[in-house]
Amino acid sequence: MDESAGDVGLLVSHVPVDGAWAEWIAWQLRSVGYEVLVAAWDELPGVDWLNLVGESLSQGWRTIAVISAGYLGSAVRSAEWRAAYLGSLGSLRTGLFPVRVEDCKLPPFLNNIEPLDLFDLSESDAQAAFERLLGAISGEHRGNILRRPYPGPDVTGARGRSSADRWGRLLRRTAP
Repeated sequence: MDESAGDVGLLVSHVPVDGAWAEWIAWQLRSVGYEVLVAAWDELPGVDWLNLVGESLSQGWRTIAVISAGYLGSAVRSAEWRAAYLGSLGSLRTGLFPVRVEDCKLPPFLNNIEPLDLFDLSESDAQAAFERLLGAISGEHRGNILRRPYPGPDVTGARGRSSADRWGRLLRRTAP
């Protein structure tokens, strides 16, 4: 089932050192209509952040985990991504989308979720890669859908005729 941006809420989970990445990701998501919760913008004085996160996840929000070594070492952020991961077990659709902004190893039980790697990319390459994430979130395939050349061998028959030509001639000969 494809979902529109208005149907999905997204938590962008990050540590303060990755705030610039989190804000870039959140802006990309908001620019196409997603409702986004990100600590860099929404963790304000007087806000019970953990309660807000828990409430959002209980309402089916998904989590974009901005993965770096610092993030993986944070107990608070670890609780966020673990809650998203565990909340989506048994579902066909994941609740957790890891986005690596630093070349670091994922914890063992996240190895079955394909991360989006943004580190070492130019802005235009990161934007193109981000389209894959948007497709995964919405359930739409946003990959390159241009016609691809046939990868098999060219099996042109004798005198330059294809096997389709030979089958066509055979069918015409056997038709009543």
